[in-house]
Amino acid sequence: MRSGSPPPVGAAYFGWDIARDVVLTPGSTSSHAAGYGLDGWGGLHPFGGAAAPNSAPYWKRWDIAKRVKLPDGSGGYVLDGWGGLHPFGVGTSSPPRAITDTAYWPNWNIARGFRSVLE
Repeated sequence: MRSGSPPPVGAAYFGWDIARDVVLTPGSTSSHAAGYGLDGWGGLHPFGGAAAPNSAPYWKRWDIAKRVKLPDGSGGYVLDGWGGLHPFGVGTSSPPRAITDTAYWPNWNIARGFRSVLE
């Protein structure tokens, strides 16, 4: 693999500071954790048997994704640095409704986190 290239799907990002967040699926325990790792490009990486995400955002070669939330396990949202919230589904579930009434700072990478109304 070339230096500076993303690793193959399912591979670890050894030596590459790109991991941004992790979220566990409902029902995860300390002995069996399942969930998703979020990378800076918006890639959602399932682990522990979590279903594959669908319709997830992705910004190739742009480190803009900040946080991920999975309120009920059927889908969630990825926060970008400008404040945009991008829905995604899990497995065969449709993504949740789009949220458009949030703060948004175009061209200003300032957003760092958000709360879900279900938390």
